[in-house]
Amino acid sequence: MKARNNKTGEIVTNFAFSKEFGTVSYIDSKGDLRFAAPMDREWTIFGEDGAGFDWESFKAKAAKDVLCAMIAGDKLHCDLAYETAVSTAINYADELIRQLKSE
Repeated sequence: MKARNNKTGEIVTNFAFSKEFGTVSYIDSKGDLRFAAPMDREWTIFGEDGAGFDWESFKAKAAKDVLCAMIAGDKLHCDLAYETAVSTAINYADELIRQLKSE
């Protein structure tokens, strides 16, 4: 993925998040691999070709992550029917995208 650092304006490639460590990694404009702790609204992410972001793919991954978190938290067995859990996960993903796009 490509991304732009909103503070410096630099366009970087191979941009990736690490959920485990709370960091980002990327190849800077000089070709060096960098790691950083991202600040709020520091990065604008583009698609693979830089033309735009694939929101449908992001939505599917976000909904899957929410559903997995619900399963891991055992919410499905106690509180929600499967159909309700799936629609809840999709609603969370939609809201996440809505807020990300409004930045």
